Amino acid sequence: MSFLDDVFKSVTANPALNVSENPEICKADIFGVNIDSIPSEKRLLLEKRLVEAVDAGMEVNLIFEVEYSEPIYVSGSSVDDINKKLDELEDVAGDGGKVKVELRVVKPEGGPLNIFSISAFSSYLSELGLEGRFSLWSRYISSGLGNVKVWSDVSPFETRSLSFSSVAQDISISPGDELERHKAIDNRNKCGHFANSSQFDFLPEDFFILKGKAPESLSKHFYELSIFSLVIFLSDFSLVEESSLSYNLKGYKTVSGVVGLSDVLGANGDELREIYKWVYLGGNFSDKIGIARNVMSIHLESESILSIEKGTSRSIRSGYDLYLKENVKQYIDIKNKISEFMQSQSDKASEITKNMFSMFKTGIWSFATFLISVFLLRVIARSNESNAFTLEVVQVSVFLFVFSCVYLFVSLMEVNSDRNRLLEKYRAIRGRYEDLLDPKDLDRIIDTGKVISREKSFVDKKRNRYAFFWMLVNVAFLCFVISMYFEWAWFWFLLEYGSSRFGSE
Repeated sequence: MSFLDDVFKSVTANPALNVSENPEICKADIFGVNIDSIPSEKRLLLEKRLVEAVDAGMEVNLIFEVEYSEPIYVSGSSVDDINKKLDELEDVAGDGGKVKVELRVVKPEGGPLNIFSISAFSSYLSELGLEGRFSLWSRYISSGLGNVKVWSDVSPFETRSLSFSSVAQDISISPGDELERHKAIDNRNKCGHFANSSQFDFLPEDFFILKGKAPESLSKHFYELSIFSLVIFLSDFSLVEESSLSYNLKGYKTVSGVVGLSDVLGANGDELREIYKWVYLGGNFSDKIGIARNVMSIHLESESILSIEKGTSRSIRSGYDLYLKENVKQYIDIKNKISEFMQSQSDKASEITKNMFSMFKTGIWSFATFLISVFLLRVIARSNESNAFTLEVVQVSVFLFVFSCVYLFVSLMEVNSDRNRLLEKYRAIRGRYEDLLDPKDLDRIIDTGKVISREKSFVDKKRNRYAFFWMLVNVAFLCFVISMYFEWAWFWFLLEYGSSRFGSE
């Protein structure tokens, strides 16, 4: 039984109450009651209920106005005071005078919401405009005081951040994950503008009945708020005014309008809810909201977002699947381009060392040509008795050695320059695709650090190998020429010395 019924049935059998209620106060009264005496069991029930309300932090006053007498005020401050006032009431009303009974319950400020009459509170809500309704519930949602206590028999029901249960049941819920709330609101603000975002802090789930069954009046109230909140979260622009919502949806075509409380009755709330859940609960939000707005704008039965066609959510999913396939194709193309670039750069790395090898072969051929020329011109063409490796030949050889060393130095500089330019291109290609691909995925496709290290090591090893053999050939050539020069000089010295010695004898 409800608090109001317990209080008024303590003094009259069948009370026909006039009740009004808002978040701050509840008032109930009845006129023309005959009060002769109040049985002890009813006194006990009245005392219990009044004391319960006082203990819950409320200010309670039960006022009895008897004809031609001063009003009698009964509060729940103490049981003795209640009994004293009731005794006084019986004495005054015992002569058969008509009594007006009025109850005033002032609710505590800054605490959870208390409701004494669902029907009276629903009537209060129906008189509020859209802005007032959002303002009321946002106050309890944002403060985490969403456990609403109903002082009457009611089946418990819940939204994401609000729970309604009778005081006797003492059921409560914890608010949803604040991180998810902030993420959803941040996503909404990234891809749209809600002009009242500083005033209201709510999600559509705060008005979805997720568990239990609400009384019809409250169910209708929350359904209306859920529709408006869905429009806010799916639109590019929205503005809550006193009794209406202005919105703008920019999709394949632009849809804008103003919807009021009376327009919600014909809305396809289930379709809007499915679209919202698909867009906001996981996946790439920016892509999803863009596709959803495009498809929604061409699936309206009239020029209103509330007239969205049934099955639009499936069309949006199909559009997203096509979008993903196209993106996958583009992704594969990008990946192939990067692979082709990597292959071409690897070929260029080989070309760098091949050019140095060509220079190395050219140097060897120059030395070989020089030696052949010396032998042919100085030995075969002239006489076997002359020394092919003269001082002039040695001097030319030293010049060729120095020239080859300079040529080697220039070649090394060229290789280093080409190598650095090659490695810089790897960094450039990464920077070019950073805006298109996820950094971790880009690292997997082209790990710049490893690639640069590998290519640098490859070029450096080949460069050093060619440089070593180049110098080895140069030194061997010079040593050969010098040794041959001294060997031939010694041979001709001995030959001439022997000839002169034996000839004189």
